[in-house]
This record gives sequence, C-alpha cells and structure tokens, in this order.
Amino acid sequence: MKSPLLSLLFGLTVSQASAVVLFTESFETYTPGNIPSPTWTVYNQAQTHVVTGEASEGSQSLWFNDGAAKFHYLRQNNALAIPAGGDLVISFDIKATSASQSPDGLSSFQIDFGSGIQTVLVDLGAFDGYDGSYSGSTITLPNTPSTSGSSFISYSITIPETYFGTSGLNATEMTMRWNTVSSSGYEEFYLDNIVVSSVPEPSSAAAVLALAATGLLFLRRRK
Repeated sequence: MKSPLLSLLFGLTVSQASAVVLFTESFETYTPGNIPSPTWTVYNQAQTHVVTGEASEGSQSLWFNDGAAKFHYLRQNNALAIPAGGDLVISFDIKATSASQSPDGLSSFQIDFGSGIQTVLVDLGAFDGYDGSYSGSTITLPNTPSTSGSSFISYSITIPETYFGTSGLNATEMTMRWNTVSSSGYEEFYLDNIVVSSVPEPSSAAAVLALAATGLLFLRRRK
C-alpha cells in the first residue's frame, strides 16, 4: 500500500512529465455573427465570423464563407509566451462543408516567432489532416480535389525546442495565422479546437522520473 507521501511524489512526477497547455481556443465565448475580438483579427468580417451549430469542441467555431473567389484569414493579435524546457505541440481541427477544388482550401497555417512569418503547413483541396513535426521546412500535403464535404479533420504539429529555442531562433513568444482561399466560390470551411501545449523533452522527463525514483528508493530504505 502506498503511503500518502509516496502517492504525492508519484503524482508530482507524472504532472511534471506531462504536457502543459499554454493556450486554447474553441470560440465558445464570442457572440455568433461577430469576429472573435480582441483575441483575433479576421479579413472580411461579413464572411469570416463565429457561428454556432458546427464544432468539434463545444458548439461554436469560426466560419470561413468563401462565397466568391477570394481569401480569408484569422490572425492572433497578442503574442503567446512560450516557455523553455519543452517542445511545442499545436493542434487544430478544420472542416469543409462542400467539395474543394485542388487550388482551394487551407492555403497556409503560419507562425511568427518574432523573426518573421513562417509558412508551417499547406493543405489545398481535400483536407488530409496531419500528425508530425516542423523544423523550418513547409509541410505541403497532397493537393487533390475533394468530391464532397468532410467531417472535422485534426492536425497536430510538433515544433522541437531545438528549432525555436536558444539553440535555434531564440524565440520566447509566437503568434499564429490561418489563411484560406477559394478560386471559384461557394466553399465553406470551419476552424475549431486550437490548442498549444509545451511538452517536456524526453531528456527532461527522464531526469524528473530518475529523481523521483531516487526519492522512492531513499524512502523505502528508511523504512
């Protein structure tokens, strides 16, 4: 049977080795029909605003209504502080309610680490989803047309601290931006469930676990 002290130590070890959520956005706190201000800036408010009834988290999302040949964007206004000691994981969900031609869709997901905008990911045509890493080279997913709309598709992008941290860009903050494009019109996209987390590097997590194991061994020997 674990003592309360051992349970506490184990709990601290697990929490320290887990991801720390830095930012979330599911557009639940905004009035439908309005832009998600002051957190975000959009281009073309009439066709880029918060809606209810389409969501992967909660009941609201951001709607990009490409009712004519045009582009739209969602841009984060205030820089997000990013701590040292872990990789960044950025995830979000996108849905299309109609078929998308091959030159249309998510023209870019971009990040500015304070040294200029970087195009992280491009996904035109059918939304493909993604789960992988980014270290400076744009992730370009297959550009194939879709024949119908889709459910919400998830993206998860890991950015190593070795890229954005002191040994790389030396960044301490970041902003994000999503751009969509429609060359023919009548294509609707929804963005939801944005999450930014800091995940301890394996070496950091291993050090925490090793320290906890040493503490457990010391306590066992004292009994």
